[in-house]
Amino acid sequence: MWLAQVERWSLRRMVALWIGGLVLQVALVGGPLWWAVSHATERRAAVQAVAERWDIAERSDSLSVAAQRANEPTRRGATADGPVGIVRVPSMRQLTAAQGPATPSLLARMISALWVYGIPVSLVLLTTVWWYRRPARPAMG
Repeated sequence: MWLAQVERWSLRRMVALWIGGLVLQVALVGGPLWWAVSHATERRAAVQAVAERWDIAERSDSLSVAAQRANEPTRRGATADGPVGIVRVPSMRQLTAAQGPATPSLLARMISALWVYGIPVSLVLLTTVWWYRRPARPAMG
C-alpha cells in the first residue's frame, strides 16, 4: 500500500507536494473567482437589461390602468351605478424579498466544502502520517 511508502519520503518530496498542492488549490479557488470578476460587467449589463424590460412593462401597465380610470365616468355613463372592471396585467417579475433567501442544498454545501478544504486537509493529514511514520533520527550529541 502507498501509505507504507510514505515513511520513506524525503523532506524535499514533502515540500514539493505542498507546493504542488497549494498551487492546485489556488487554481481551483482562484480560477472561478477570476472568471466571475472578469465577466461581472457582462452579467451586470444582462441583469440591467432584464430589469429595464420589466420596468417598461410595469410602467405601460400603470399608464393603461390610469387611462382606464380616467375613462371610467364616460364608460359608466352619468346614471349607471355598479362596479367597473379595470384590466390590469400582473407583473411576473420575481421579487427576491418575496422569495426569501436562497439556501443551498446539502449536496451543494458538501461539494463546496470539498472544493475549498479537500486539498489543504489532505496535505495536513499526509504530512502528519509522514511525520509520525518516518524512521527515528539518531540523537545528535
